[in-house]
Amino acid sequence: MSETTKPVQLRQLSDVLSEPLKIFVQAPLFASRVEAKILGYASGQYVALHSPGSKPGMGLNTLAPRIGDDLIIRFLVDGIAYGFTSHVTHLLAHPESLVFLQYPESIAQVSVRRDRRLPCRLPCNLIDSTGQRTPALLLDISEGGSKVASRDVKEEHRSAGAPVKLELTLPPPTGGVHEITGKVIRATQQHRTIVAGIEFDRRYSELMESLTNFLCLDDMSPDSANGDAAAVGV
Repeated sequence: MSETTKPVQLRQLSDVLSEPLKIFVQAPLFASRVEAKILGYASGQYVALHSPGSKPGMGLNTLAPRIGDDLIIRFLVDGIAYGFTSHVTHLLAHPESLVFLQYPESIAQVSVRRDRRLPCRLPCNLIDSTGQRTPALLLDISEGGSKVASRDVKEEHRSAGAPVKLELTLPPPTGGVHEITGKVIRATQQHRTIVAGIEFDRRYSELMESLTNFLCLDDMSPDSANGDAAAVGV
């Protein structure tokens, strides 16, 4: 091997590819929505859908899609809800159930951001309903909610609606320890880390003012912690 030859680094395919996009699928004239994922797409050709429940009567199969049927797709990216309607072009049963849609010519978007968001990287604690403290990192915060990352949140305490307290310690004169009550809106697994969106029980205007002054920021970007694609009628 020459001195200029570099050794080949072996990695898992899942480490290189981005995670499938979570979506909600609905059939026209039916109110129920099914959670699924976009596994991949080819621009101008198709969008491939998959859901964990691949058995009859589960996941996408509950919609009993047939070739030519229309499906409504909704999803959320960075506080923006997107949606489109397209027809089924192909169905695959093995090795897993996949639904292929015609690639949409365009998609609609609606902003679901309600508050101004303050991006940050501050250590904090999450306190669950049992009183247990879990170290976490505050990723952003607004008057009405926040986004927090942690590796140690138990599954039963990260489901939607689970009560939670956010304990944040700031240096003087910002008031020392702040304990914020709220509930989990959603939680996603990103490698070994859990990223949770939290909605506060009330608005914390004074805390936001203190944080802004503490971080010496004059402007804040739109919030992404309070949107829910399942509740937006795109």
